Amino acid sequence: MVYNTSLEAFQSIVLLARQMAGFCGVDLLADNYKPNLRTALTFIGCTSYIFTSMYSAWYYFPDVYKMLQALAPVGMAFQGCIKLCVALVHRKFFQGSAKFLEDFHQRHATRPEDNAVLLGLMKKLHLASRMLLCAYVLAILGFGLYPVYVYVMYGERTFAINVLLPGIDPDTHWGYVLTVAYQMFLLAIAMAGISAFDTTFMIFVSNLAGLVDVYTNKLKELDRLLEKRKTKPAEVRTLVREILIAHYGIVRRDYNDEVILAINGTMWYMLDKSQLKMIQFMLHRCQNPSNLTVGGFAPLNIETFVEIMKTIYQFFAMMINFVE
Repeated sequence: MVYNTSLEAFQSIVLLARQMAGFCGVDLLADNYKPNLRTALTFIGCTSYIFTSMYSAWYYFPDVYKMLQALAPVGMAFQGCIKLCVALVHRKFFQGSAKFLEDFHQRHATRPEDNAVLLGLMKKLHLASRMLLCAYVLAILGFGLYPVYVYVMYGERTFAINVLLPGIDPDTHWGYVLTVAYQMFLLAIAMAGISAFDTTFMIFVSNLAGLVDVYTNKLKELDRLLEKRKTKPAEVRTLVREILIAHYGIVRRDYNDEVILAINGTMWYMLDKSQLKMIQFMLHRCQNPSNLTVGGFAPLNIETFVEIMKTIYQFFAMMINFVE
């Protein structure tokens, strides 16, 4: 799909994240959002996964190999519960942040220089999010179709994941059907939930970089104004105020050095005393940058995202080894 403005691309990627989150009943950006049946089913799925994994480990005792297979997803189940609770508790934060970013893209979509930078960033985000979604869908399909493949080719009953339901005999026909259906349900909410979380995380992290790029463009615009011989003082004052307002949104620990270098690289020495005080104030704020977090327990930055991706990759790699 071709996008002409960063706003169109931003709204499209947000829609993708909302569709994945809506599947789990956590579409926080919906008008008058309230937890619903899908939210309850997702929470029940995550919590039951913990208990059924432990039950399965007890059921397979003393087969250590199968016990490890059963206990492997417990960490993912705990993460799912935490992410769901964080999303519901901090939904006002997510709603406010999404509104702020949409207004930000709408405001700068009419500026060719800013739009070009932001549109390029959103296109990369689209590519990354769709690649991740495809990888998750293929992984889940692989796990889900594995029992079908084994049954058709070898006539044997097997499971997508070694998680059993208490009180259900997996050796009977209906017991096997119920167990596989439960496993498919768990895989479906895992795929949608992980995709929604990762896409949302990338939206926030990537747009922090976009804020810095737009801020740098404004400083360059200020230089061009100061170089002109016939520049109205009112134009300079207005632009400096805009830069000061933009500064509030970008002073983050991860981009602090870039902001300081951008400010020092401007022709600040050509400003009057009142405007120089604004520049001094911005530099002073850079000495104490804030730090965005994910629900208060992890910093919102690229390093955290990489750690999350490594954990997910290790989980899938471990499950594939178990299947083999």
